[in-house]
Amino acid sequence: MKKQPTNSKERAMCYLCFGSYDRSRIGTHVKRCSCRLDDVREIAGRHRNPPKAFILMAVLEHAPEYWLCVEAHVTAQLLDLANFFHDMWLPLPFIDEGGFAISDKRLPKPGPEPTDRTMDVRLETLLGVKDDFFSLPTSADAPLITIKVLAKVDTCFLHRPVDVLARPLQPPQEEKVARVM
Repeated sequence: MKKQPTNSKERAMCYLCFGSYDRSRIGTHVKRCSCRLDDVREIAGRHRNPPKAFILMAVLEHAPEYWLCVEAHVTAQLLDLANFFHDMWLPLPFIDEGGFAISDKRLPKPGPEPTDRTMDVRLETLLGVKDDFFSLPTSADAPLITIKVLAKVDTCFLHRPVDVLARPLQPPQEEKVARVM
């Protein structure tokens, strides 16, 4: 039987090797990407204890075609992640005076309650592999972002607490994303 071509809207681009992959497999790819592993080995050669990072998959709840796969250092704070999403991914007015909070749905480890807006909490104190967490919208026009922890790995970025690993090959239509929010 002839294999059906994958819809280009379901394709993802790895920002490390610039390869195109199925969205459902991008998490596995970025963990094993040869370009990422080359950077990891380079960092490990310079540091006795190479820094660790989480690979996170962030998805807009009401527009699942709008997603981003990022690497966040375990020592990064919730504020670093919130600022990254605000400044680099969703330049929308979703951080108000109250801040942007990320709360673990299951709270497997002691951490802030879902209503806590403490932003100096390090990710390693809150998260573990396979945890799901979400944004707590601080205004009516704030998008709900669901975030899954895919893996804990050696980092391939030293000087940034959060960086992009992969995103959709074809960006979603802006009017659809704006309409959903």
